[in-house]
Amino acid sequence: MNTTSQPPRFLVTQYQFDDMHLRVGDRFQLESRAHPVQRHYGTLVGFSAGQSVLVKTPFVDGLPVPYADGQALTARAFTGMGVFAFDTAVQRVCVSPFHYLHLDFPATVRGVQIRATERVKVTMPTQVTVAGTQAPGMISDIGIGGAMLECGRQLHAGDSLSVYVSFALEQMQLKAGFEAEARVHHPLESTQRDQALPLHCYGLEFENLTLGQRVMLQNFVYHQLLQDHQLLI
Repeated sequence: MNTTSQPPRFLVTQYQFDDMHLRVGDRFQLESRAHPVQRHYGTLVGFSAGQSVLVKTPFVDGLPVPYADGQALTARAFTGMGVFAFDTAVQRVCVSPFHYLHLDFPATVRGVQIRATERVKVTMPTQVTVAGTQAPGMISDIGIGGAMLECGRQLHAGDSLSVYVSFALEQMQLKAGFEAEARVHHPLESTQRDQALPLHCYGLEFENLTLGQRVMLQNFVYHQLLQDHQLLI
C-alpha cells in the first residue's frame, strides 16, 4: 500500500502585519463569520500597530453595510505577493467624517503564495495576433504563468504571439483588459474533430508581463480559487 502523502496544494504560512506591505487605498475583503456568510469590499484607511486597522465601510446599493461593534470578521488582502487573511473584530463603527471601521489589530496573519503554474477554468473569448495577423480564439484556463488557448490557427512550439486577456471582478469593481506577450509552450491534440474547422489547443507561457498585469492576474486567480472553495484561508 502506498502511504506517501501528497504535499498540500497551497501552503499557508504565518506572517506579521507589516509583511503584507499594504498601502492606503488597498482593498480588503471583509467576510462575516456568522451565518449566512457575507463578503464585502472596503479600502484601507490606515492602521496603528498593535491597536487597530482602519477600513472604509463597504457600501451596497448606496448604503453602508450595517456592521456592529464586536462583530467577528475575517479580513483578506490581495497584493502582488499573495493573498493574506487574518481574524479580527469590529472595535467601533464610525460615521464621521466618513463611514469607516476600527478593526482589531491582528497578532499574526496567514498568507498563501500561488504558484505561477496554478490555473483556473475560464471561458474567455480572445483575439490572437501572430506575425501581424489576427485570429479569434478562446482561453479555457489561465494563471499567472500562462494560459490554455483554443483557436483555428495552426501554431507551432516556440511561436511568439500576443493574446488579449480580459476579465472582471465585479465585487472589487475591477475590469481588466490587456495584450499579453506569450510563446507557444506545447501544442495539444486538436479538439472538436467532428466540426469542419477543428480547433487547435495550445499551452501558452506568458512573457514580459508588467507588474500591474501580474497583480491583476493574481487577484483574478485568487478570487476564482476562493469563490470555488479550492483555496481556504
